[in-house]
Amino acid sequence: MIKKTVNLLPIAAGVLFGSVGIFVRTLDGAGFGNITIIFSRAALAAVIMFICLAVKDISLLKIQPKNFIYLAGCAILGMLGTNLCFNISSTHLSLSLAAVLLSIFPIYVLIFSRIVFKEEITKKKTVCMFLAIAGCVMVSGIIGSAVSVSGAGLAAGLISGVTYGAYGIISKFAMNSGLKSLTVTFYSLLILAVILAPFADYSAIYSFAAEAPARGIGFMFLHSLCIGVLPYLCYTTALQYIEPGKASILASCEPVAAMIFGLVFFSEIPTIISIAGMALTLVALAVMCKD
Repeated sequence: MIKKTVNLLPIAAGVLFGSVGIFVRTLDGAGFGNITIIFSRAALAAVIMFICLAVKDISLLKIQPKNFIYLAGCAILGMLGTNLCFNISSTHLSLSLAAVLLSIFPIYVLIFSRIVFKEEITKKKTVCMFLAIAGCVMVSGIIGSAVSVSGAGLAAGLISGVTYGAYGIISKFAMNSGLKSLTVTFYSLLILAVILAPFADYSAIYSFAAEAPARGIGFMFLHSLCIGVLPYLCYTTALQYIEPGKASILASCEPVAAMIFGLVFFSEIPTIISIAGMALTLVALAVMCKD
């Protein structure tokens, strides 16, 4: 795979994650709770992944018992931890501040990667990381506005960044143990769906699908594909070729993507500061892509 193409994968993951608001707002309005939203996404995504693996190469479903600890870590600490903590922080804080707290995850990844994989923290990585984070802060709109802060929300927001970063580190361990990115993504989603199954509101899912079957099922399929399958697959695949620290910086464009989706789908007009922040983040990502 061409190296420049690989650099686009974590960026694609960030863009896809940035579209989450489109799906969450719709499903929340349809009566889905947080757990049900995450469960419906993970369960359908696991089905999609299973079909893909069965068609592509059934041997990719084979895992060793020693691999389970990594897969469980990706599902529980990485996927579940990030989703739940972000939901808590967005409840207690402004959405913009919650997004910024999540977007600083490259800091944790660089630290973890230095300790675990002895990955070098270069000046280029450090500068690009802080430029990207500064851009995300500007995009969020918290500059110049009164932001309410609670202890619980702040703690949950900081933890969401840690768990988001942990997913990349644990995924790297999983692939170093011999697993492919497709395998890691599938089993992480499956474990997450199994954990949440007892707590999901199945009546809400049924009502949403039954009201307009083609539209409802199609929307949930798109939700699972865009948020549950493709971003994790892009990010995990990138980790097979590039360092976790670099991948995390490239994936930190989520708030920028969210701003663009907000403009297109909800007519949320960005401020001059937000536009400048988007430009700053894009510059950081462009520099990071250059070898």
